[in-house]
Amino acid sequence: PQSSRLLLRNGVLLRSSRAIESFLLFMLADPATRFKHLHALTFERGGFSEEAVDAIKNLLAHPLLNIDTLVLHDSEAVLSSGVSFVEGPNDDWSCAGTPLFEPFAGLTTIRHLTVDELGVRASTYLKMLPSALISVSIKFGSAGPSWNRLMDTNAYNPIVILAHSAGTLEVLKGLPFSLPLLGSTIYKTIYPRVRMIEGGLLEDWMRGVVAYAHAYPNLEHFSLIEPERPRGWDEYLRMHTFIRADLERRRRRNREDQITYGSWKSLQILEGEISAVYVLGLACKVSELRVVGVVEEDTAHYLEVVLSDVQPETLSLTVDGGSMFDEGSTLSLLLTTPIVKCITSLEMEVRFAEAEGTSDMEQITVRTPCFAT
Repeated sequence: PQSSRLLLRNGVLLRSSRAIESFLLFMLADPATRFKHLHALTFERGGFSEEAVDAIKNLLAHPLLNIDTLVLHDSEAVLSSGVSFVEGPNDDWSCAGTPLFEPFAGLTTIRHLTVDELGVRASTYLKMLPSALISVSIKFGSAGPSWNRLMDTNAYNPIVILAHSAGTLEVLKGLPFSLPLLGSTIYKTIYPRVRMIEGGLLEDWMRGVVAYAHAYPNLEHFSLIEPERPRGWDEYLRMHTFIRADLERRRRRNREDQITYGSWKSLQILEGEISAVYVLGLACKVSELRVVGVVEEDTAHYLEVVLSDVQPETLSLTVDGGSMFDEGSTLSLLLTTPIVKCITSLEMEVRFAEAEGTSDMEQITVRTPCFAT
């Protein structure tokens, strides 16, 4: 019994047909003891054999199974195991012919769910899952033929696809989230318990901040994960003024909506790349602002606007070189204005370029009076 507890206490990872079949035999050898210690299951890779699919069905249907954590890596491949056809342009995609769909969808004890490479089947599974989830981590898969046929404008919208857990959800993580391009900016579904969101955003999401402020009214920690940008993106942003104008337009829309319909009232921590935080146009105060990435001369203006928006007491950021503090620079001027008076704690990392040599930090503090207090 002690050895079973030690083996199972951190969960079990199943990534091959052989491992799945062996694990079922192991559990059935002493079900009363072993199922009691099993709290988490992880499946990955998929493409399981017919025998392994049967083993999974037997495992998930066992009356003593009482797991609270489920992880589906390569979720489309896992849920598609045992399907006899290959996706093509004319395939009728449904979950009816998927042997593992109902066994997974029938789990009622799941409280913590991680799903990545989410596609049509996994998206349907999320909507149908009867469990009252406490935490969810979602990573959507690449768009493909099955997504093109989904025709669901809310496919990337967590407010809709997790509605069954609106009363219990506390932590939401995902990449990327998005709102539909058309439709109301306010949803009827409210998630009163959600305190933390860690999310990556599609561009159209950035215009709908008020919808999330309304759906997650008690949010305390908002962390923006930037989707991976193509190489040279920062230079591209600097060279194309129409992109900067678009950021300003999205920010203005977000801020106007929040002033009209309301923003967050309990937000304590906000973190993200400065241009993304800028676009949010928040109309609420935040206790702590954590700027991710490097603030450069070209983006220092965004910092000025964000500080005016959220008026944080604590600020952490990384600055690109000692030249950012030269007389007349945007950051140097910013740190001498009344905007920074709200800051009582400042954590700043300065990344000196090799050409700058050994810059004198004491001189930087002299040129920046706010450091002296």
